[in-house]
Formats: sequence, structure tokens, C-alpha cells
Amino acid sequence: VPRLSPLPDEVAPLRCGPILVLRGPEALTQAVTRALEDAGLAHATVDPDPAGLPEDIAAARAALGAIGGIVHLSGCQPPATWPEATEIATKALFCSISACLPELAATATKEKPERARIVALTRLGGLGGRAEAGGHAPADLASCAAGGVQGLFNSLTLEHPEIVTRAIDLAPEITDAAAAAILIGEMRFADGRVEVGHTAEGRMVLDVAPIEIGGTADASTLGPGSVILATGGVRGVTAATLKAIAAPGARIIALARRAEPEAEPPGLAEAGDAQALRRVLIAQGRAAGAV
Repeated sequence: VPRLSPLPDEVAPLRCGPILVLRGPEALTQAVTRALEDAGLAHATVDPDPAGLPEDIAAARAALGAIGGIVHLSGCQPPATWPEATEIATKALFCSISACLPELAATATKEKPERARIVALTRLGGLGGRAEAGGHAPADLASCAAGGVQGLFNSLTLEHPEIVTRAIDLAPEITDAAAAAILIGEMRFADGRVEVGHTAEGRMVLDVAPIEIGGTADASTLGPGSVILATGGVRGVTAATLKAIAAPGARIIALARRAEPEAEPPGLAEAGDAQALRRVLIAQGRAAGAV
């Protein structure tokens, strides 16, 4: 459920930078770069083309020094197709973070106003595409690719909590000038939620709240004549769900890539929680040259 969560009245001035700006709609990009200049932050604007980003980032680094933050505006660019949306809204951001991560993470020992910022603007209605939570008009399907920014930022925060990350979703009525002011305000605030929204009502966050589930259907209605079709594999969530709902005599059809589950690869079975599993997978990816 959405809840008003205004920024504190007093926040520290920004001393991070230089800032890499991933270009979005032209009017928004101009408003944001003016706001960065007014805040005294050096910046370089690049196109959200994953193929050209390595060269553009290298040029920005040569001109301004080590990158100290990323501002992602491409998620506000109305895309023509879903593949184009994922390229400019999510892949470009991922490539930029990957290219700059060592220097961004190196700011961990600095005071909060000097730590790296990675901030993204999207226009999915003001509640991150969750239109039903506040009665806002839903975004179109291609624009919803920008929602991948939220998942990327949540993962990044788990792996690098020293970097200040903020996914800011805007309602349609918020002007470009107002969006730029919102972005600077969020960059100054180093604490709080990763995902926030701004609507006509103000700054919003989403809380999890219990709800009553309607209807009377439950697992007890399954019996000897029931047929249960499960997809997605034969271990993990699928296996746990089947154990919970299986009934004597029921027929279970599990669609998986293997007839029988194989032993887990070395290291995975010993990972006792999500963080340990994440570390193992990252280490394997680095060893294979994929990270």
C-alpha cells in the first residue's frame, strides 16, 4: 500500500561526482543537467547505447576523472518496441554500472555526501508501475521495461550497500523541471528506501500490508482425483509447493528439463542462505569471465 514519506527538511549538500548522465527525453535531460550544474556537480552526458557506452564512458573518465555517480534518464524515453525498451531502459544502465563499479565502490570509505550515487528516473505512474495501488493510470507495456531498474537497484544494494541507489518513479503530471528538482533532492538524501515514487500527493513509498484472501478454495479440496500440473523445475519453490499441496492419490505432472533432479553443483548445496548463494554465483561467474 502507498504511504506518504516526505524527505527530511535538512539534508547534507552533495559532494559526489563526476556524474555520468544516461540521456533521456531531451527536455528532461536539459533540466537535469542544469540542476546538476546548479548543485556544483561536474557531469558528462552519454547516449544509452550499450555498444557505444564503453568508449563514451572512457572519454568521460578521461575528461572528468573517476566517475562518482550515474543518473539514468533513459527509462523515461518512450520506446518504440519492447526490445528497444530493454536496451535503453535496463541494459544500458547495467552496462554503465558494470563499467564504473570499481570506482563507484571505492567511495565506501568517504562521508555520506561524498559517496557514489546511482539514481534513475522512470515514468510508470508514480508507484513503480503498480497502478492498482493508488488508482493511477498504468504505463504502456514497452515503458514497463523500465521496471527492471527497480530489480537491478535492489540487487545492487544487497551487493554494494555503500553505494547510494534510488529508483524514482514519477507520475505523468510532474514536469521536467520538477523532476530535476526531485532528483537532486533524492541524491542529497543518502538514507531510506531504494524505491520511491512522486505523485501529485507527494513522495510515496510502498509498504507490505496483510490482506484477507477471499473465497474458500484451499489445498484441502485436493483429493485422489486431482491432477496437479507444475512447471519450472523439480526443486526449490516448485518442490516445496508440491509437498505442501500434494494429496494421497492425486496425480502430479511436473514439467522440467530433467526426468530426475541431479545433484547440485559444488558450492551451491553448501550455501545456507540467499546471500551465500549470491556470493557463490558471482564467484563462479567471475571465474568463467562472465562478470
